[in-house]
Amino acid sequence: PATAPAPPAGRLAGPSLLGIDLPPIMPLLQTAWRTLTSTLVRVGEMKTVAAGRYELDFQKGSLSKDALVTITDYDSDILDVELGPSGTQFDEPVLLSVDFSGTAADPGVAAYDQREPAIFWLNEKTNRWEEVPSTTDWSRHRIEARLKHFSRYVVGGKAGWKGQPSRADD
Repeated sequence: PATAPAPPAGRLAGPSLLGIDLPPIMPLLQTAWRTLTSTLVRVGEMKTVAAGRYELDFQKGSLSKDALVTITDYDSDILDVELGPSGTQFDEPVLLSVDFSGTAADPGVAAYDQREPAIFWLNEKTNRWEEVPSTTDWSRHRIEARLKHFSRYVVGGKAGWKGQPSRADD
């Protein structure tokens, strides 16, 4: 995508502006996405694709055809990522691992908001964020989820999360 729509109405695991906990809406209205990696994964291949804070682990049965896998984001401190090719379905789930160290989800930083992190994907058909079952490894500062498809994913807090994304064109 050329620009990122505003994030969902809720906390993303990013730093707050000027030390105050504000929803990160304004900086994202016209933010350009950047490609962190574009890596070929072949059918039947076990492969790890890693870039920035993100890691994808493919199993032998994940893909039904070769795919040029992309990881894009717009800010390394805001855990909002587009995985592609968007819409790709997996026969065997792909493990997404996100490093949340140094963000508001990290208990070791002053901005820690004491909410348990969760992974959500944007369902573009319903225009709603849906939670993906995930596990948190506090010692490694990582959250992991088994993905059934590629889409846009964010790490947000379970408490206070709202299901309707804010959009620049609302």
